[in-house]
Amino acid sequence: MQSSGSDINRLCECGICHESLRDAHICPQCSNPFCHRCITQWLGRHHDCPVCRKQLSGQKLVKARIYEQVLEHVNSAPPVAANGANCAKHRDKQLSLFCWTCMECACVTCLYSKTHAKHKEQVVLFECASKKLKTRVLNELGWIISRDQEIDQAIGLHGDNVMKLSAEKNRIFANIQQVLDAVKGQFDKECAKQQDKINLLEADKKSNSELRGTAEEWIKSEKIFELLPKIAALLKQNRFNSTLTKPKPVENVNPNFKNDLIPELIQFTLPAEGREISQIFKVDGGFEFKLQINPDGATFYKVALTIEKGIGGVYLVSLGSNPLEPIKFVLRQASPLGRVHPGADAAPSVTVNVQLAKTSRSNLRPMRR
Repeated sequence: MQSSGSDINRLCECGICHESLRDAHICPQCSNPFCHRCITQWLGRHHDCPVCRKQLSGQKLVKARIYEQVLEHVNSAPPVAANGANCAKHRDKQLSLFCWTCMECACVTCLYSKTHAKHKEQVVLFECASKKLKTRVLNELGWIISRDQEIDQAIGLHGDNVMKLSAEKNRIFANIQQVLDAVKGQFDKECAKQQDKINLLEADKKSNSELRGTAEEWIKSEKIFELLPKIAALLKQNRFNSTLTKPKPVENVNPNFKNDLIPELIQFTLPAEGREISQIFKVDGGFEFKLQINPDGATFYKVALTIEKGIGGVYLVSLGSNPLEPIKFVLRQASPLGRVHPGADAAPSVTVNVQLAKTSRSNLRPMRR
């Protein structure tokens, strides 16, 4: 059976000074050990045992060599876990004890020092502490292994999530890229049409310049007989006819042309009548927008737009002829769009454009509030 720290302490300490026994002597009646010097000084002033209080004299004390042998054994026992290391404070003593309070190894001399004086019962043989700690570590090790397995499983699940998210990201980006390529192709096609018209006009300009040069040269030249055949041929071909050289009318292109990929701009318009006006516009898809205008000075109006029904978020919005800008909308909360001057027309008005998918002007149904 293993000896506990308190057993060793009670066995090896003096009943008077409570330090390590020196020249141990015991009371023949209670068998409590004392340092010979301590008990001698005690009996010089008293006539009884300091522990059992029975009458005692120096002649009746019994020398107890066994305590010194126990101390020698503890002091010389090879501290397995400490690998025979010597105490840092007492170089000639080996570390053979462990203090649970201080959580450090100690030698026998340390046990009776001031450091451990108040908690000697917490000092045990190193082997006892080592076995107890190993048992605790083994218990904890089971939990650590279990937790390690849980972490590995969680890492695997997160790894699967990363793979799923990456795959979905790549799929969405591929779809977006297809949309972008389609939109780019549509714009490139329109640009190519315009460029073809430019090329034709530049060819006409070159031909026209040649005719102009020929005509001006003939008019200014004194050698009419040399140019006359050429001029006659050109006139016969009606090359100088203004209807042939006149370019076709140019149509301005709206960059916001309709297509299946780019959401169409929907338009909300309210008359500027010098007073506060609000109106709800119902849009296909379940959206309802409320447009509000408030006079701000003599000629300006403050404009706000609210999504009364639908989905909040960031939408591209323009006020009047201004370019589209991203505006954040919170459901049923007015978002200010700025100030506008409606102009001096006979019927001034305020117009707001919103780029919203799957809508068209034919789906707008204004409703007076």
